[in-house]
Amino acid sequence: ERAGFVLVVVTNQAGVARGYFPESQVGVIHRHLEDEFARRGVAISSWKFCPHHPTEGEGTYKVACDCRKPSPGMLLQAAKELNLDLPRSFMLGDKRSDLEAGSRAGCRTVLVRTGHGAEEEPGILPGLTGFLGASDSLTDAARLILRAAERDAPTLNHLRALA
Repeated sequence: ERAGFVLVVVTNQAGVARGYFPESQVGVIHRHLEDEFARRGVAISSWKFCPHHPTEGEGTYKVACDCRKPSPGMLLQAAKELNLDLPRSFMLGDKRSDLEAGSRAGCRTVLVRTGHGAEEEPGILPGLTGFLGASDSLTDAARLILRAAERDAPTLNHLRALA
């Protein structure tokens, strides 16, 4: 944030489509996470989530949509709303679908080995453009991004997405 980054969280929430929890619960969880980040001095500028699933669920939630990662819809929407330059932005994630969404949106991508990241890492490289590397933590990912950003022009908009 001090380096001029804008933090946007994009997340698939197929549990809504599957009926595990209501869409309203997603906002409750996001507010809790936002409070946790704020306690650490990090502001989240925008939250985007996809409640859909292409083959499971009922009603309007059972749909193949443009927002569910690996589609770039949530990133494109955030970029439009916040006037972000996606080619000079970064997408962090722990799944190939996260990095594919970032790549399709034109972002540079970083795999974080937490969550699913370590098991997903062997399949990341083939065909993925804009991949910067893998990190063991969000802190290490931030360092990798800062090094990459230092090579860019000093006054850029950046999108950093967590999945």
